[in-house]
Amino acid sequence: MEWWNWWLITALFAGQAFYDSFVRLPKVRQELRDVTEERDHYKDDLAELQKRFDRVDSECLEAQDQLARLKDPEYYSALDAGDGQALYELDKKRGLI
Repeated sequence: MEWWNWWLITALFAGQAFYDSFVRLPKVRQELRDVTEERDHYKDDLAELQKRFDRVDSECLEAQDQLARLKDPEYYSALDAGDGQALYELDKKRGLI
C-alpha cells in the first residue's frame, strides 16, 4: 500500500475516535443516567406498592378473622379462654372427633 492510503486509514480511525469521544459517548452517558434514574424511580414505586399491599393484606386477614369470629362465636370464645375441654366437647359435638 502506498503512504497516502496509510494516512487516509489513520485519519479515518482518528476521525471515528474523535466522533465517538465527543458525540456518541456523552449521549450514551446521558442515556445511562436517565435509565438509572428511571430504574430508581421504579424501585421506589415498587417499595411503596409493597407497603400498600402488605397493609391491605393484613387488613384482609383481620377482616377474615372477624368474620370467622362472627360465624362461630362459641368456638372462638372457648379458644380465647384457653379452655381445651370446651374445645374438645365442641369438636365432639360437631362430629370432628
